[in-house]
Amino acid sequence: MTSSPQLRHNPLPARTTNSQRVLVLSAKARDSRLAAQFLARAGIDAHVCDSADALFTSLARWELGAVVLAEEALGKADLATLGALLPAQPPWSDLPVVLFSERSGHSVDSLLTALGGNVTALERPVRSATLITAVRTALRSRRRQYQLRDVLEEMAEATGQLEQQDRRKDEFLAMLGHELRNPLTAILGAVYLLQHARGTDVAARQPPIIERQARHLSRLVNDLLDVSRVTLGKITLERQPVDLREVATRCVQTYQGVASHTLTLALAREPVIVDGDLVRLEQVLSNLVTNALKYTPAGGHIHVTVRREPGEGLLSVVDNGSGIDAELLPNVFDMFTQATPTLDRSRGGLGLGLSLVKSLVERHGGLVYARSEGLGLGSEFEVRLPLAAGNLVARNEPCIVPTTGEGMWVLVVEDNEDARATMQLLLEMWGYTVDTAADGQEGLDKALARHPAVAIVDIGLPKLDGYEVARQIRARSEGPPRLIAVTGYGQPEDRRQALAAGFDHHLPKPVNAEDLALLLRDCAGERDAAVS
Repeated sequence: MTSSPQLRHNPLPARTTNSQRVLVLSAKARDSRLAAQFLARAGIDAHVCDSADALFTSLARWELGAVVLAEEALGKADLATLGALLPAQPPWSDLPVVLFSERSGHSVDSLLTALGGNVTALERPVRSATLITAVRTALRSRRRQYQLRDVLEEMAEATGQLEQQDRRKDEFLAMLGHELRNPLTAILGAVYLLQHARGTDVAARQPPIIERQARHLSRLVNDLLDVSRVTLGKITLERQPVDLREVATRCVQTYQGVASHTLTLALAREPVIVDGDLVRLEQVLSNLVTNALKYTPAGGHIHVTVRREPGEGLLSVVDNGSGIDAELLPNVFDMFTQATPTLDRSRGGLGLGLSLVKSLVERHGGLVYARSEGLGLGSEFEVRLPLAAGNLVARNEPCIVPTTGEGMWVLVVEDNEDARATMQLLLEMWGYTVDTAADGQEGLDKALARHPAVAIVDIGLPKLDGYEVARQIRARSEGPPRLIAVTGYGQPEDRRQALAAGFDHHLPKPVNAEDLALLLRDCAGERDAAVS
């Protein structure tokens, strides 16, 4: 059977394979077969119905193109049934009916009224060409109905997705508010106790609380920013040879001092070197350990393993905690996915950590897997990364201990009063002589007039921004200080822009004290070398 041009140029929806099928019902089986043969020779998918009941059964599914019907094939009861079925179609459907009739005038009008719907009456005798034309016209009309159905379903699906996204947004904002308020409440309470219980054991217990909660806030903000960067494709990996054993050792040591769990570590005997971003790989493992701590009751056990396999380095985190429900397991790496939250949100977090893990691992060319036997049976997360080619050796980065500044003069340009005062106290504790400025213009004037050895400059400053301060210092100072940008703008392009403006270094906020101490120590060494 060959397809008609109309059918060839109007492909059927894939999920409605009978949407262009034509059902034929006549009082005589011979007449039904004859009509179906005419239609089939024209490339129309025609099928004979043996009875009115068979026709009604097919109509109930509405996956049809049209019906060709002889009026004498229906008795009064059948006519009533068909007249009831047609108005009960879905909103998008108006099934075409081509009716053979020997009547004319008022009699036909009464029959059409009884049937209702989309009925075309053909008065006998009917030429085969007329029948084919009428059926093709009906099928074109039916195709448009299916197209309308698809559009309506797509609109309904899109509306449902928008409603779901809106609910998830509201849930996320509520979750974010809760997660930010908790550490802020703890910090403000600890500060109050420091102020009003000075010299007591109560006051002595507050600094660790402040540090722990501030680090938690920093982690939340970093997760938010990192997920945004990954989503926009703005994460740049600073690759170097990294030994996964070192990553695991540092991570476990960090959490062993603060977690009320048993953390154990099993390391490969030989180096497990991958070509990766050390900071990002530490973030991956830290997020996995944090997730295990979150879902493992106090006193539980978390085991971290580093193993070398053919062509791959393996990191795994296994816990004996609450496990993962089988329905949640396939979606555990989706953004904002968490186990069923409770009102107290005792487990905390934003549901971003595992999504970020997956994105960072894949950016390294690796894969991450989650396994759990079910609720209450613990879980395992496994990261597999390709081993570095060749005999690369990981660079060890020792912890930097701040050394005395021996009176070296440092200018701090920062508009936030608390941040400026904290930075001044920190530098003075290290032995540096410190001057401060609250805006860009004041900072420029002091740098040009007093010639500090180092200027630590914020970027978002009033009057003159940090970039302009750096440019003018470079242009107008005969012996410019070492310039360190300390800023909340931490993207790779922000670092490039800072260096292009004349800064020597770029440190994103919150500043790691060890990183700052290292830079200042280097600056002091350069000063001593220049003097000698």
